[in-house]
Amino acid sequence: MKKTIVALSLIGFTALAFLATGCTKKEISPSSPVTTVTETKPEPVVTEEKVPEPVVAEPVKEETKMIPGVMLWDEASFWYEKPDGKMYWKLTVDYGTAFECYPKESADSTNSLVESKNAIRVITSTKEEAKKEFTKIRYQNNDYWVQTAIIAINAVPAVVVKDNTYIYKAAEIDKITKDQLSVGTILALYEEDTINGFSKISARPGTKLYEEVFIKEDKLSNNTDDIRALNMVKLIKNTKEKAMQLELLDNTKNLNVSPEIQEVLGSVEDSLVNGTNLSSAAANLLGEASSTATNAANTANDFVDEIVQQTEDFTSVIRQEPARPRIIDDDAK
Repeated sequence: MKKTIVALSLIGFTALAFLATGCTKKEISPSSPVTTVTETKPEPVVTEEKVPEPVVAEPVKEETKMIPGVMLWDEASFWYEKPDGKMYWKLTVDYGTAFECYPKESADSTNSLVESKNAIRVITSTKEEAKKEFTKIRYQNNDYWVQTAIIAINAVPAVVVKDNTYIYKAAEIDKITKDQLSVGTILALYEEDTINGFSKISARPGTKLYEEVFIKEDKLSNNTDDIRALNMVKLIKNTKEKAMQLELLDNTKNLNVSPEIQEVLGSVEDSLVNGTNLSSAAANLLGEASSTATNAANTANDFVDEIVQQTEDFTSVIRQEPARPRIIDDDAK
């Protein structure tokens, strides 16, 4: 009986052991596929820094270096070119008007500093056509053409401010002439050509054109306000209404003029307000006779005095070929 119980217990224990082993371990058949799971870690993302491409700068355009110019004709014309290559009137400017000339793009045999060419000038009112030389200019931010014969190139406006301003044919004290410019005469000053106290100028008082002659440096002013004041005097001359004349004269009071021009303005004011005689300078500007105007005898004496003074102040100067005054006709403008 005891043996039977022991045998049954052993069998039961063996069965339990077998069941336990089967629950914890599964036999893998050689024919069963083996699946391997590999954990993949994400690779770090590397962001490449984009280097900007170099910016190629556009070539800097050099601003055209313009050449100053001055009009030497009153009521002169500025012209424009039509596609047919002919020049037609555009506007009218006064004597002494300043503008800028376009420089020549390339050198040629003419030795000219500015851009110029020959073209047909057309007068539309008369249908007249004539071939003239024109220079290209800029005035008040607009481009025009002007006849070369009536302008001073590489010059600026200036004005005579002293009496007895004699013209010299060269920058030499013995090259004096009997011709002189009156106070208030507007002229073209070649600033780069001042030699030993002489200034090279071009001027057209009346109908006579003096081209590249000389006067004493201390006889002129290139003060812009002096020139503006004298232009006011011209307007006064051309205005018949007294109220407008006084208004124009009053406009000059805000200008910083030289003492000599202030004297002229004072004489004009006295004449308008009090009816007094004009000074010789003011009379010359207004084109009127004056009781104080210098007569021929005094003019001759002044000329002699000038010669004496030049002899006393004799200094060595650079000799230059005299620039001959020339006269141009009305057809030039």
